[in-house]
Amino acid sequence: MGCRKSKRNVELDTDPAFSLTNLLAAFACCSTVGMAICDDQLRFLAVNKALASMNGVAPEAHVSRTVGELIGDLSQTVEPMMERVFATGQQVSASLEGKLVTRSEPGHWIEKYFPIRDAHGRVRRIGAIVVELTAHTKLQEKVQTLGVKEQRMLAEELRDSIRQYHFALDLSLENLLRHTSRLDTRGEQFVQAIAALDGRVAAMQELVMAISPYVLSQE
Repeated sequence: MGCRKSKRNVELDTDPAFSLTNLLAAFACCSTVGMAICDDQLRFLAVNKALASMNGVAPEAHVSRTVGELIGDLSQTVEPMMERVFATGQQVSASLEGKLVTRSEPGHWIEKYFPIRDAHGRVRRIGAIVVELTAHTKLQEKVQTLGVKEQRMLAEELRDSIRQYHFALDLSLENLLRHTSRLDTRGEQFVQAIAALDGRVAAMQELVMAISPYVLSQE
């Protein structure tokens, strides 16, 4: 699966300046942005605490288990997208809705899957970046019951936040592809982009929590 490299694809390799260890470290401190690495059998090799929390399963309990074992029926949507990354070498974006085996109610997420290549350019692993939008979606549904002026204002705010998430995810991934005179700079830029995304998601979650009591009081 040695696909030709493109600036539109996120591809990690064995470059010592930005190794797999660096990638995991970049997401280690994220409180809101989930990250996973899977092998070509769709088994988890590593996840950060944020994704483990979303899945309701400890990070160490993910290792060596398949995507299907961990996320249940949602795997029917997720697995074909992950397999497409292996087959094409192209990153895949998705908005997901469904119920995890550890939850009683459905959730909503935006996800990015990208290839991780070996020294020969073959896609041996894939990475996944996940941002949960469950609270946003629930609030957006409740906003529909408000008056026209309030509804328009809040709905636009929520739509903007989701667009910002997609943009920030794209920016973070694109930073992996930028050629710089110093390879270690590329790693630093990626870490900064991930930290910025994590901060943006956290800020938006706080806004959702602040708005929710008002929306509920209008019902």
